[in-house]
Amino acid sequence: MKLPKFIRKRVLPRLASLVVNGLMRTTRLKVVNRETPDYFMANRDKTAIFCFWHGKIIPLYHTYRRKGIYILISQHRDGELIARMVECNGYKPVRGSSTRGGSRSVKEMLKIAREGNIITITPDGPKGPKQKLKEGAVFLAQMTGAPLYPIGIGLSKCWQARDWSGIQIPKPFSRTVIYFGREFRVPRKIEPEEFERYRREIEAEIVRCNEEARRIACGEQNA
Repeated sequence: MKLPKFIRKRVLPRLASLVVNGLMRTTRLKVVNRETPDYFMANRDKTAIFCFWHGKIIPLYHTYRRKGIYILISQHRDGELIARMVECNGYKPVRGSSTRGGSRSVKEMLKIAREGNIITITPDGPKGPKQKLKEGAVFLAQMTGAPLYPIGIGLSKCWQARDWSGIQIPKPFSRTVIYFGREFRVPRKIEPEEFERYRREIEAEIVRCNEEARRIACGEQNA
């Protein structure tokens, strides 16, 4: 049975947001290299691009709520619920894909970045492949000159969706670690092979950050 439009657009997003925020409040959170987000939160005229896998969105969604951060959300029908959820938490959604250069959404993100804002991208969305960096994030960093920071998220205990993204939901009273990686600045004028090198390096750094975050969350090492 199809739910009424009011329920889908108003009630479900708010309910989902309340559940996620309530759940996250029970977890123990640690942010590694937090000077990175702290600097850009305090200097909102500066631009930063934050990248993380689609399946890791929930801890970040809660932690940096109500900061006026822009986030790229797909036009896929599942994206409608997510877009309205992020609005409930004070984010500013931009609808579209992260296809390099060709889509209207990327052009809008370029404008937003040039004005000095924090923008976030899940570069393996909206349909995968899972944990493979698409070119859009690298292109955005190249065109704006803004620093790009890979982010990893580790959870000691979680539920995991069975769809392509494998989105992770922290279990109550678990440990969550958000790990900010090293800065990348992509030159404006580079050859295609160098662009691909940056893409691979950023992808590898996201993978590394996730593994480091997981190990800390599971008590395998100290930050």
